[in-house]
Amino acid sequence: MFARRGAPALMSRLPAPRVGPAWIENAYLRVEVDTATGVITRLYDKRSRREALAPGGHANVLQILYDLPQEYDAWNTGFNGQQWEVTQTSDVTRRADRAEARLGFTRRWGLSTFTQTLVLGRESPYVDVINDVDWHETHKMLKVALTAGVSPDSATYEIPYGTIGRSCNPRTKAERAKYEVPGQRWADLSDSTYGVSILNDGKYGWDCHGNVLRLSLLRAPMSPDSLADRGHSHFRFAIYPHAGDWRKAGTERLGAEYNTPLLAQPAAAHAGPLGRAVSFASVNAPGVELTWVKRAEDSNALVLRLVEWNGRPAEATVTLRPTIRTAHRSNFLEDPGAPLPATAHTIRVALRPYEIATVVVETAPERR
Repeated sequence: MFARRGAPALMSRLPAPRVGPAWIENAYLRVEVDTATGVITRLYDKRSRREALAPGGHANVLQILYDLPQEYDAWNTGFNGQQWEVTQTSDVTRRADRAEARLGFTRRWGLSTFTQTLVLGRESPYVDVINDVDWHETHKMLKVALTAGVSPDSATYEIPYGTIGRSCNPRTKAERAKYEVPGQRWADLSDSTYGVSILNDGKYGWDCHGNVLRLSLLRAPMSPDSLADRGHSHFRFAIYPHAGDWRKAGTERLGAEYNTPLLAQPAAAHAGPLGRAVSFASVNAPGVELTWVKRAEDSNALVLRLVEWNGRPAEATVTLRPTIRTAHRSNFLEDPGAPLPATAHTIRVALRPYEIATVVVETAPERR
């Protein structure tokens, strides 16, 4: 769930999402669909009062590409320009309640079936696309395409502990060779005023040409495994229109939340030392993520990993529930480094742009 800081009262007053014959909407977005083909024909951002798609552009366009590499069938790609769109739609379903609106349909192409459900949650700034695919093709690749209402020179992709920009208008031989590029939980097309991000939960191939961003979903190689990717697949991706660039929009945080949602489990009331405190560790700086907390390899100290995402210097304050005795920087091997300013429950850490910082914290024993 995407939580807005300091606005719980606003969330409780949001109207229930709605569904119509060929649209769904909530307080943030109106999504219009051509139910004959399954493509999104309009994505209107109510907060920015702006169309997220280019005039005449579409989103959720499923495309089949002929894919026959010259060698290493499962590792390389080999496109020859042949491409088809999946447009045969049937079994349209509609449902809405106080929590979400859903518009579903099934598309078929060749031997494969694509069942999709577009979901707008009451508090969601993005449209979620849930996919159940029965895939039985040979030497084909399945992609989903979006034509954005902005035309930046490059797209931004998440990579491990950082981002990278890659040209959408290749000019050199090296850029033209990167017709398929890796990216992780999200990719973004934006200028300084507006943009669109695509979030995903496990598909890591992308391409961008002009203002068309595509995510690779499935392949169909024959060697070394003639059944690779075949059969049933369940996955999801989301389309997130936003004001400003990906930094202002918090795309990196939303991508993390999309892949690691907060799960709630009912439990009986019981006594314990925490009271109402539920946060073990947190960091307060925008663009800085506390990616993990672990025990040290050679002691009972805590090891924290902090990452600066926005490419800008940051002053971060880390808050811990345990009482802090000492804190110091460390390398990845947990060798001790420079001491850090600390109080009983906070540590101040200065990070360089895109820095990955390791902090080792000695804590006082818990009182029982």
